[in-house]
Amino acid sequence: MSDPDASAHLLAERLRGSWVRGRYRIDELLGYGGMAAVFAATHRNGNRVAVKVLHGGGSLDETARKRFLREGYLANQIKHPAAVRVLDDDTLDDGSPVLIMELLTGETLDALADRKGGTLPIDLVCRLAHPLLDGLAAAHELGIIHR
Repeated sequence: MSDPDASAHLLAERLRGSWVRGRYRIDELLGYGGMAAVFAATHRNGNRVAVKVLHGGGSLDETARKRFLREGYLANQIKHPAAVRVLDDDTLDDGSPVLIMELLTGETLDALADRKGGTLPIDLVCRLAHPLLDGLAAAHELGIIHR
């Protein structure tokens, strides 16, 4: 089995500095999960965005590609501050589908926990979890289930 850290960093090295259809320059890897990697990018007009790239996207079957794009369309239906807005969708030169999303700034939970000595106080966890759970509830009210 391949190392997801290594795969994500190889993808980041390959994409850094490249352009999505001449409009968005890929700047840096922000994070990755089992389905996709997310990069900070800059539109040719200077606006900063996030670009989510489906793993193996150019070689995946049409069902997986449609599911990925559907995620973006569903996210826009939620209309809640905890749901990221998807601004556009496109493909890389290799055919990999991408979602262009608003770029959120701030600190990751891992970085926050490290800064707090490895464990987050329960009151802080509750303050952070409340808007997240409220966003999930808004999605569920629309019949959208987060996997």
